[in-house]
Amino acid sequence: MDTFNEIDIETRGMNVYTTLDYDKQDAAEKSLREGIESVRKKLNDVKAAYVKRGDSEEARIQQSIVDNMNGSLISINPGNGYIEAMVGSYKISNIFRLNRAVSALRQPGSTIKALIYAIAFENRIITPSSTVVDEEINIRGYSPKNWYKGYKGNITARIAFAQSVNTIAVKLLNEFGVNDFLEKISMILDIDKATLEKRFQPNLSLALGSGELSPMELALIYATIANGGKKVTPVQILRITDFEGSEMFSTPLKDPNEAIQILDPVACAETINLLEAVLSEQGTMKLKLKDEDFFPMGGKTGTVQSPKEARKKWGSRKGVRDAWFAGVNPDLVTTVWIGNDVGAPFEGSGSGISGNIWFRYVNYIAKNIGFSETLVKPFNGDFVKVDVCGETGLLLHSSVPCLYPLYGQYYYIGEQPSAPEGITAVTTSENSAQELEAATTEKTILPQGEENDADSVELELPEVTDNPPN
Repeated sequence: MDTFNEIDIETRGMNVYTTLDYDKQDAAEKSLREGIESVRKKLNDVKAAYVKRGDSEEARIQQSIVDNMNGSLISINPGNGYIEAMVGSYKISNIFRLNRAVSALRQPGSTIKALIYAIAFENRIITPSSTVVDEEINIRGYSPKNWYKGYKGNITARIAFAQSVNTIAVKLLNEFGVNDFLEKISMILDIDKATLEKRFQPNLSLALGSGELSPMELALIYATIANGGKKVTPVQILRITDFEGSEMFSTPLKDPNEAIQILDPVACAETINLLEAVLSEQGTMKLKLKDEDFFPMGGKTGTVQSPKEARKKWGSRKGVRDAWFAGVNPDLVTTVWIGNDVGAPFEGSGSGISGNIWFRYVNYIAKNIGFSETLVKPFNGDFVKVDVCGETGLLLHSSVPCLYPLYGQYYYIGEQPSAPEGITAVTTSENSAQELEAATTEKTILPQGEENDADSVELELPEVTDNPPN
């Protein structure tokens, strides 16, 4: 820190008090290490096959991929910005001390869609129950593909987010404009214009995560959403004293009520409901628990494919370059990034690798520390909470069968979904802040998600457009 000189340190010493939570930090380190070791084991099995058949060159390439696998995890309390856990590398090295949680810039892939949808909700372009059309599109020469190599037609916005439909995210960004998106990024992260232009080319591929973010920056975006749209400033050091206890530095306490309002709180609440959907029915990381094992959670997967030109360096191997998961729990936002330090491709996905690490970490917290019972904090705003049928997007009613009932879903007043045909009396709760109810689910625990190409995209850059029409 610039506040101190070598004489201060040598003569007075230092006691540094940080925001890290020991139990969470320990769980984070173990979860990340176990997750990366699992990936390395699979990669080593491939290497062993090359060795067995006498292909020394492929074995050498594979060993290089294994050696450079790495990752990071960071957890932030969105209410006060405290960094409660941070792991910057798979292993601590005295030679190479890069803290990937803070300094590694990577494309976030589909994890950025949470911000895309939050802005779309704020601009009243869609609601979670809106019908959107997944179809082939071409916007000024840009024609994004979906990870499932097709189109689903008419679906709800909630399902489009849960299944990470690329065409819908691009349509939404085109609707409210790249400039609006970049302005929100700048406000959340305090990025100046020059840095913003360098890291985020102003085009529609931003909807699929073509910009560059560090794991901490992605966590701050999610923390802003979890904090009801209010700006979150990260805090790592609380105070520093000398060995006699005299204070040398302290982080100024900030009034949370004075934080800048960047996103509308109702839009943030709607987005959190969508993050829950990712871990439920038809999401890219299906996760179901018994009632007694349930704890509030939501999240978003992100998987970026290795570009074709980069594969040639690695024996034309296919695979992913970055595997992400961004998760929200009460009073905690966590991002996990897994990748290769030299950009080599590897098999996996955000749900199967990073999502598994995240779930292992937060499940430990749930069982040993505990979470409060609601993801959405009480706030003032013009909203209603209603019970909705997940597959139709209509209001839930006991007389109409529904496979995926959703309780306490947030909507702007006047934008709540309609009742099923023939039903007139459905109760809503205006401007309330009641706790979300947990839907009853059967016993099916899939902590590592599904090992496939779910939520995977090979980013291609369209022509630069300064300001798509609003």
